[in-house]
Amino acid sequence: MSQGTVSLAVVGDCGADDDQLTARLPAIRAGRWRELSWWPGSYLVIARNEATLVVLGELAGST
Repeated sequence: MSQGTVSLAVVGDCGADDDQLTARLPAIRAGRWRELSWWPGSYLVIARNEATLVVLGELAGST
């Protein structure tokens, strides 16, 4: 999904619905990347604002 220069893609089993994902677009615009990992599930997030491309992977089970 995207809105202007902000975009978000989620790959995997994410507990968020489309409305919850859309609600995080302002967080992406502001660079609040941590807010993209609050949903339950196991997923990969790819987010972009004007200046930054961020990829957040699943950290469960990391040592």
